[in-house]
Amino acid sequence: MRFRLNPKVSFVMLVLGGALLCHPAGAVAPCTDLPSSTLRIFDIKASASEAVEVPAEELDRNREAEGLASRHTLMLTLSDIASWFEVTHRVVDGSVCDAPSLVRMGFGSSRRLAFLAHGAAEDACVRQKMLEHEAAHSRAFDEVVDRFIAEQRDNLQRGMAALKQTPSPSEAVAKARWEEGLRAIVAAARQQLLTEIRSAIVSIDAPSAIAVLEDACGGKIRQLEQRSGSL
Repeated sequence: MRFRLNPKVSFVMLVLGGALLCHPAGAVAPCTDLPSSTLRIFDIKASASEAVEVPAEELDRNREAEGLASRHTLMLTLSDIASWFEVTHRVVDGSVCDAPSLVRMGFGSSRRLAFLAHGAAEDACVRQKMLEHEAAHSRAFDEVVDRFIAEQRDNLQRGMAALKQTPSPSEAVAKARWEEGLRAIVAAARQQLLTEIRSAIVSIDAPSAIAVLEDACGGKIRQLEQRSGSL
């Protein structure tokens, strides 16, 4: 299911609301006048796609449940959707409020694979055109990640602000709530990112673009596809 964020409603705040309701703060006053916390968001960029030659019948066997897959007759491309976070806790003296000095998050891909059927890999022109198509996927992926980070930075900072304002009965609970809250935020952001990347890939694999690819190399790609007997 595809969706777009309502600019007035942050998915981060919705996720956090559920997480914090699971651990009500009781009558403890909200945390205020805390030192500032720094958020750094990193774009995780994989190196160039790794090309792997396989028999045509093996392509679908390499398809993974997680991540992003794009299937063509002669090629299967796979990208993982990487996300992580680290938090440097800082519990304010005399309170049960955690105001981390630094929160780091990362989104992107750590590995990309291009499985090429032997017939495609053996022809220099066909191999080049197929890998050029994969490169277009990679560029679209990176562009979406860059845009996503820029657009969601404010949402992520608001999520951090909500966590900072949440008091806890002890230092251990304060730290645990930050870890749980950030885990929920990053998981929701990762799912949103995956949805947006899939939407971008649709244009790369539009019928007109695939037709141009199939006609490349004097029609060799189309001929190889027909010979493979796979659509």
